[in-house]
Amino acid sequence: NMEGRKVNAWAARDESAILSPYSFHLSRKTCPEDVVSRVLFCGIDHTDLHQMRSEIHTTSYPLVPAHEVVGEVVELGSNVSKMAVGDTVGVGCIVGSCGECSSCKSSIENYCSNRIFTYNDIYKGGRPTQGGFSSAMVVHQKYAKYNHTTFRYS
Repeated sequence: NMEGRKVNAWAARDESAILSPYSFHLSRKTCPEDVVSRVLFCGIDHTDLHQMRSEIHTTSYPLVPAHEVVGEVVELGSNVSKMAVGDTVGVGCIVGSCGECSSCKSSIENYCSNRIFTYNDIYKGGRPTQGGFSSAMVVHQKYAKYNHTTFRYS
């Protein structure tokens, strides 16, 4: 179980956007719909840089950026059946949503007014989200993209 496990990361501490080593704990208990992954790769793009500089929205520091993430599944919640430990998953810019609104029910969660961004956001319960410049991530299974026929890392 990854709950309470120390995660190593790179974080911006202020608007200078300089990344430095940072660690935090996966404090949330793994929920039945969760996928925990060990980060293998992640990208960085202009959105990350602007957010690190607090040029879009107000940035909460320390900020662990990156929303284009590839990871290896290391733990699954009890209701996750389409993936297995060892599978490769991708995580984008959203890690959660309400699941109840018309946008969520139409599979356009990016329009959900309660969507949860991969970083610089807050999970239900108050814990800040942290991005892919970290050694591990926890996301709802809907936001861990997996295709067993085309998405393999070896």
